[in-house]
Amino acid sequence: MEGCFVEERLRKQDQLREVIDVELRVMATRVAAFCILLGSIAVICTARCSRSRPTKGCGRTMSAYRGTIKSPGFPNPYPPALTEDDQVCQWMISLPYGHGIKVYLYDYDFNFEPNDVSTVYDELQIFRDIACSEADRERTFVGNLSATSLIHLPSHWACIKFIRRTLQNLQHTGFSLSYEGWSRDSNKVDPFKKSNGGRIHLSYQLILAEVIIAATSLLTRRN
Repeated sequence: MEGCFVEERLRKQDQLREVIDVELRVMATRVAAFCILLGSIAVICTARCSRSRPTKGCGRTMSAYRGTIKSPGFPNPYPPALTEDDQVCQWMISLPYGHGIKVYLYDYDFNFEPNDVSTVYDELQIFRDIACSEADRERTFVGNLSATSLIHLPSHWACIKFIRRTLQNLQHTGFSLSYEGWSRDSNKVDPFKKSNGGRIHLSYQLILAEVIIAATSLLTRRN
């Protein structure tokens, strides 16, 4: 009798183990499916966010007296804009009042695409204000050039705008530039320095003439 009881007990334990194993398998399957679902959602969100946001490092506000600005991916070919909102990369430079800004644009190489109507250009625009207003546009660069360009901006504000209009780019590297602030007070004209091709400015000529006349008159009186 006791042997039958033990056997029945063992049989029930085996059945319980089987039920637990089945439930664990079902739970593991559900967890795996849930993880796959979360992974898919993360991939979709990442793709959408990357398309709706500017490329990393593409545009910001800068207030240091010196800085460097590069096109996305430089010195590798820059990627085309994924959406219309990504077409414009904009860097804004703001220095204290009384300063100007020198911009050194090194070798640049921008893409262009001809079509049936016209040619589409990627371009770099430099403004002498922080709002990138067309009235204050200082220079525009398209195509490519293997030389350094120096742009003097009299304002303590500047805006650097990189516009990517082309749809594909496999070889054009974009641009690299640096800027530095300079004090406008340190660039005042020395009245004793020559200008205008080595000739002294007319106002200083008049001053010198008056000094010479006064000195001559004084010597005449003494004699």
